[in-house]
Amino acid sequence: MYNSLRKEINSLAGMNLDRTTGGSVPTTEFRARRGTFFASGADVPTMTEPDTSSRWSGRRLRYVMGLFYVVAGVSHFRAPNAFKRVVPRRLPRPTALVYLSGVAEILLGVGVLFERTRRLSAWGIVALLVAVFPANVYTVTDDVAPELVPDRLNDVARLAAWVRLPMQAVLIGWAWLYTRPAEDDA
Repeated sequence: MYNSLRKEINSLAGMNLDRTTGGSVPTTEFRARRGTFFASGADVPTMTEPDTSSRWSGRRLRYVMGLFYVVAGVSHFRAPNAFKRVVPRRLPRPTALVYLSGVAEILLGVGVLFERTRRLSAWGIVALLVAVFPANVYTVTDDVAPELVPDRLNDVARLAAWVRLPMQAVLIGWAWLYTRPAEDDA
């Protein structure tokens, strides 16, 4: 793959700089944050400044995710009875589980904000989302969602509970994005 990428870059530059075929212009390889590029004495396009716009947007989304989990965690303490209703009956101590998951969401939401704890916190969010998935299934299968809202919103609550199931995969994928090493680490 590396050689094919290199050939593609060379062909886009309009020059044969492939070392394996004895190209006439020597190349120098250097690393930038977004990949490997080639420079030469000829007029070859190079990238000297890293593209920080996508990195900044990723950081903003990470802040949104952190805030999302902190707010969700705090809501476990503000409305514990609502969360207690969605804990499957077969699990012991539903109130303790509600508070425990609330603390986990707050800590992981804060942890994902900092580069030093980002990866571990993101893995924690993935694990938490997998762990609470049975509660989401229970909400749908035992028709618990209508109990959480006024009667006029029962149908909306049922629909939201069903939508929540595939959304769990989206949330897991979002958290997984932050489990990878930073580009600077590579």
